[in-house]
This record gives sequence, C-alpha cells and structure tokens, in this order.
Amino acid sequence: MYYRGWYHMFFQYNPVGTDWDDGMEWGHAVSRNLVQWRTLPIAMVADQWYDILGVLSGSMTVLPNGTVIMIYTGATNASAVEVQCIATPADPTDPLLRRWTKHPANPVIWSPPGVGTKDFRDPMTAWYDESDDTWRTLLGSKDDNNGHHDGIAMMYKTKDFLNYELIPGILHRVERTGEWECIDFYPVGRRTSDNSSEMLHVLKASMDDERHDYYSLGTYDSAANRWTPIDPELDLGIGLRYDWGKFYASTSFYDPAKKRRVLMGYVGEVDSKRADVVKGWASIPVSSKDNCSRREDPDEPPPLARGGD
Repeated sequence: MYYRGWYHMFFQYNPVGTDWDDGMEWGHAVSRNLVQWRTLPIAMVADQWYDILGVLSGSMTVLPNGTVIMIYTGATNASAVEVQCIATPADPTDPLLRRWTKHPANPVIWSPPGVGTKDFRDPMTAWYDESDDTWRTLLGSKDDNNGHHDGIAMMYKTKDFLNYELIPGILHRVERTGEWECIDFYPVGRRTSDNSSEMLHVLKASMDDERHDYYSLGTYDSAANRWTPIDPELDLGIGLRYDWGKFYASTSFYDPAKKRRVLMGYVGEVDSKRADVVKGWASIPVSSKDNCSRREDPDEPPPLARGGD
C-alpha cells in the first residue's frame, strides 16, 4: 500500500520461531523507494477470540477520502475456524500507521454454507463498483463436495465495510485445482476486435495444493458475477504462472505515485529448519513492478483498489 509518501508492507510473522505456526502476527515495514525498508513495531497481534490462533493474510483498501481499512482473516479459538475481520489506523494522521484498532463488530464475514470453515481466507483489496454503489472483494476457497476438489473465487459486496453480502454464484471455478489462496484481480487493458472493445482482467490465485502462483487473462461481467478466461487451456491453475521457482502468496497494489502496479510475494528458501533457526529467519520477500500500467488512470473505467497486502 502507498500512503502519505510511504510504501507499506505487511507480512505474516512468527514472533517466537522460524516456522509458520499458530498465533501468527503481522509484521510491518515502510519504504520510500521499495528498496530500502524500515522495520516498524508489530502491526497486528493475535489477541482476540476471532484471531487468537493467527492473524492470517488480508489486504488494505484506501478509500477516496483517504480512510484506510484493513481486512484480514482471523483464525478463531474454535479449532482455527477462519473468519474475516477489519481494523483501522488508531491515528490516521500518522503516515507510518504504527498503531491499529480492531473493530468491535468483528468478525464481519463468516464462511457461507457449503464452504469449509478452514477453507475461507485472504480477502483482497476492495474496489468500487459504480453500478450499485458498493465496494467488492474476493476470497478464495475450494469445493470438495460430491468428490470434487475445485478451486473457487467468491465475491462479496459492502457499502460500509461492516455489513457484507455474498453475491450469488461463483466468480470462477476450475476443477481439481484445490484451495485457492491470496486471490488477486485487476484490469490490464482493452482487447479490440470486430469494432468492439472489452476490458481484460487478470485473475490470480496461489494454489495451496502445490504452492505455486498462477494467473489467467479473461473478461469480467459484473452484472452476472462471472469471469471467463479468454483461453480455456490457460485457465487459472492450469496455465500461466507468475514464476517457475518457489515464489508464492503474492498480492499486488496500484502505486498512485508512479502509476504502476506492484506485485509482492515471498520465496520459501530451501535451507533446512536447523539452518533457519541458526540464522533466525526464514523466507524472503520479493517484488516486481509494472511500469506500463496506464490502465488505472482516473479517466479509465472503474479502477480496482488502491491498496495491497
């Protein structure tokens, strides 16, 4: 996220070890240039019943009036059931956003019927849909019913970030791709053919079964709540990958300062657990910048959000 002259990076952090474990928190670092980073105090701790077993992945949304809203997945004390929660800066005038307040209405979204309570996570940065004056966000999950093991993306809409409505239907599904994590969704430009023009959107997901990040290009029908790949053979999870190494759990945000999209994720190293303990850390963050992202100019159709993990 870019806020008041600073780039903010939030990340899952284990304060007592080098392995991912219960009780994960959110680390926080800021930068002026995405290269040199300043570490700040822990942004979010696991201290409420709805996130006591972990503050999992989420995102930031910056509203047009400058309000910042954090939405994240909490692992509850009920056997790590996953719910969605929100928080806001304790001091919005602080450009470093060093303190956060969890909303008393948490959790704001519970898993819908038919979806596993531990398969419902990672809300992405919200975007505004002018057709019905709502903000929309996506969450990833899977459908294991009737012998299936399909990855799915579900869309919610809200007017106030407290009350959410699940939009009927599934935005997209791909058979046998398993749990989709860290969903991302954004426009990349128009495709013109036969005197017509349509906006293309990237739909991205991290595949929990195999731990790789896939993406696909397609068209988005807001009214029908449907995203359709332009090439079924390159559908999500079976075609294009962001990286052919160990890059995982990426998310992106629009950088309004330089009018570009920035993608950030992490690389799980191949060091042994013993080596991780000795050095005191594990995994490294990596980023990529698209200097050609002109599509999100204010004059273009409704932009996706201005935030990110």
